[in-house]
Amino acid sequence: MKSKKLIIGIIVIAVVAAAAFAALTLPRMFAKPVEAGATPVAQPSVRAAVAEGKLVPSLSAALSLPLSGRVAQILVKEGDSVQAGQVLLRLEDARQRAAVAQAEAALAGAQARLAQLKAGALPDEVITAQSAVDAAQARLDRLASQDDIRGAEAALASSQAALAKLREGTSADQLIAARADLANAVAARSQAQAAYDRVQSNADIAARPESAALQQATNNYNAAAARVADLEKGASKADIAGAQARVNQAQAQVDALKSARPSDIASAQAELRRAQAQLQLTKNGSRPEIIAAAEADVAAAQAGLGTSRVGSSGAVAYSTKASKAYSSRR
Repeated sequence: MKSKKLIIGIIVIAVVAAAAFAALTLPRMFAKPVEAGATPVAQPSVRAAVAEGKLVPSLSAALSLPLSGRVAQILVKEGDSVQAGQVLLRLEDARQRAAVAQAEAALAGAQARLAQLKAGALPDEVITAQSAVDAAQARLDRLASQDDIRGAEAALASSQAALAKLREGTSADQLIAARADLANAVAARSQAQAAYDRVQSNADIAARPESAALQQATNNYNAAAARVADLEKGASKADIAGAQARVNQAQAQVDALKSARPSDIASAQAELRRAQAQLQLTKNGSRPEIIAAAEADVAAAQAGLGTSRVGSSGAVAYSTKASKAYSSRR
């Protein structure tokens, strides 16, 4: 501080001396010469001189940061001595740090994809591609063999036979056979009832075989009786309508399969070709142009990370040379 006051005092003295010198010499330099015979005119003498001066520091530095923002920390005080490269202040850099983290994540993702492409397909990926080929081939074989059409045609024939049987009504032979089954069921139930009656006073009657035999004989009788009743009554209009609906549905299924056959086969063939191409591509690995594109993505991610880091470092102001730190008000 003493050296600074000494320099300022010397400058003030020099300025005052220069002003006094100018005040004494300038009038003589610009005075008109006196002609011969002329009477000299007395000039007023200069007693004082007034001059303006401006003090400037011998060293100064203007801080300029590549980023704008709020100052988070000032690391020097007014009048401190600083060295070249010393950090003077820091800006708030939350956004810059987030941008760096995002750029690092993007670079890691690009590098992982490039490594995956260069490593080739995993065994599980080859197995999956082969399974797709097998499934497409099986579908094409099924369509070419027309098994589904033959199955639909068999269902149609069965429904048509059932409808015809309902429309014909009950035959004499069917009714005779049903009545014979009913008579046999009556006899079996009578025998089971007699055996049950002989032991029904026993305490464990519910657990004896005579009880189970009677129950079974009774069920057979009820079924035979219902069968005879249905045959004697014949098919109702609702029964015939239901059978006709099943015939119509079976016929529509056959027609749909036959009409869609050419387009289904063409679609199955296209799917098989696609699956085979994908399997070959999986086995061969990535094409050179795909790897080149992935390498370009890595380079772009590296450049983005570098830009983000430069932006983060721009939130710090450094001293460019050794000097005194000046107040921010100046």
